Amino acid sequence: MSSRSAFSSQRSGRSPTAGRSPSGHRASSTTARGVRSTSNSVRASSSTARSVSNSTRPRATASTNVADLFHAKYGRMDTEAELERRIIKQLESELIKVRKQHEKSMGEAANLQRLLDERGREHDKVSRKFHNLRTQLDDLNRQVAATKDEKVQVGMLVERQKEQTFAASGNLSRYHLAVKDLHKKVTELTEQKTNAEAANAALRAEIKKLNQEAATLEQGNLALQKQMDKLNELMYLKFD
Repeated sequence: MSSRSAFSSQRSGRSPTAGRSPSGHRASSTTARGVRSTSNSVRASSSTARSVSNSTRPRATASTNVADLFHAKYGRMDTEAELERRIIKQLESELIKVRKQHEKSMGEAANLQRLLDERGREHDKVSRKFHNLRTQLDDLNRQVAATKDEKVQVGMLVERQKEQTFAASGNLSRYHLAVKDLHKKVTELTEQKTNAEAANAALRAEIKKLNQEAATLEQGNLALQKQMDKLNELMYLKFD
């Protein structure tokens, strides 16, 4: 019964595995068309064989009995049954091939689906990466714009600094001249101080010498005073 149902399904143009997947359905329908063409060719060859057999067979006479007709009829039925068995066997073989092809197509479809899913995940990953890179690029553009503004401001500050440096350079030149004059004055004052210290030392020596001479004179004065006192006493004594 399964062979006849498969045969009937093949004759009606429907594959037993139809409706499972588009690729499997296409493969099954293609194979089914091949099976139908093979079945038709086999049936055509059997019809040709029967016609040739009938043409070469001697014509039945009026005395042919019912048994001969019965045997001839059932002989043809056996031949047709044998042809149908061969067709069914061939269809079963083709059905096995179709099922294998369908399983192969299903496997390929599953592999393609997995590949498609992987490509989708990769696409999502690349999209996220592109979005992140785009965000980073926007941030960099904003930073570049801010850097340009800062560069302009820094340029202005540099110009101001140059002006201040130029002014400071003039002031520094004047400062160096003033320092040079001060060094000259310090040198002169140092010389004057040295000379003054030398003069002071000479004066101290002179004062010390004068002090010594004054002390000597003082001692001489004391001695003279004593002598004068003695002379006065002698003079008073003489007058008395």
